[in-house]
Amino acid sequence: MALAAAFFLVAVFFLAAVFFLAAVFFFAVVFLRLVAFLRVVAFFFVADLRVTFRLAVLRAIEFYSSKRVKKPVFRAKNEVTLSRNKHYMAKIKFFATKIHIFFKKIFMTQFTILPIKWAF
Repeated sequence: MALAAAFFLVAVFFLAAVFFLAAVFFFAVVFLRLVAFLRVVAFFFVADLRVTFRLAVLRAIEFYSSKRVKKPVFRAKNEVTLSRNKHYMAKIKFFATKIHIFFKKIFMTQFTILPIKWAF
């Protein structure tokens, strides 16, 4: 009787272990599929972010150039304005490049998939 009870307990523990491993593998597969889906979503998000960022930089440059220079009349006062405008545009391009490199480094280190590296 004790021997039958011991075999029964071993069988129950064996079945519990099998079901546990099956559940672990099932959730691992679901998790890996979720990660793959999120990688695709992240790729499109980064690509969209990159386009949006470049458009914002171009609009800022256009805004500053339209505000600073109204007519290209070359007088002493306007030459100062023109050179100041070039200075502002150079500053915007410089900081836009710095911000772009910063975000690029974040996305290159956070996500290790190739399509995001190709997006930049």
